[in-house]
Amino acid sequence: MSGINDGGGGLRRSWRSGWLARLLVAVGVLAGAVLVSASPAQAYVGPNLLRNWATGRCLDSNRNGNVYTSPCDASRGNRFQLWQPEKIGQQDHDVVRLKNVETGMCISWGRWGYPVANRGTVYTSADCIQDLGAWEAWGTSWTMVQFRDIHIGGCLDSNGAGEVYYLECNSSGYQKWRLGY
Repeated sequence: MSGINDGGGGLRRSWRSGWLARLLVAVGVLAGAVLVSASPAQAYVGPNLLRNWATGRCLDSNRNGNVYTSPCDASRGNRFQLWQPEKIGQQDHDVVRLKNVETGMCISWGRWGYPVANRGTVYTSADCIQDLGAWEAWGTSWTMVQFRDIHIGGCLDSNGAGEVYYLECNSSGYQKWRLGY
C-alpha cells in the first residue's frame, strides 16, 4: 500500500486503469454479442425444437415419414420434435439439412401441387444425403429462420391444422421457425 499517499496518485491511477480495463472488456463483450446476433443462421446449434412463429406449434414427425406440427413438448419428452440442423454447404446463406433426432430421417420435399394445388409435399427420408433435403437457412439468427429449398425456392410452411408443406416463399410467420422453445 505504499502508493496510497505518495502524492503521485498511485491509488487513483490503479483505480482508473482498473476501471478503464473493465470498461474496455465490457465494450468488447457487447460488440461481440452484436456481431453474433447479426450473423446469418448458423447450423451448429445442437438439437432442439423447431417452433413455427405463426402457430406456436412445433415441427414433428413419425417413423412413417410423415411431417406435421403439434403442440410443443417443451420438456423434450417427445423426441420426434427434436431436430438437428446440419450444415452441408453455403450459398447466399448456410445450406442445412433438418435431421430428426428420434428417427434419424431428414426433411425432404416432394411433388408440387399434390395433393393440394400450389403447394408441395414434405416428408422425412432416411436418405439424408440427397439434394431434396437441402434447405437454405434465411434469417439473422435461429430465433427467426426461413427454410428455402435450394432448387425451386419454395419455403417450409405450415398452418394451424398441423399440416406442413412448402409454398412459394413469402414473409408470413407461417414460414418462419424458431429453434428452441
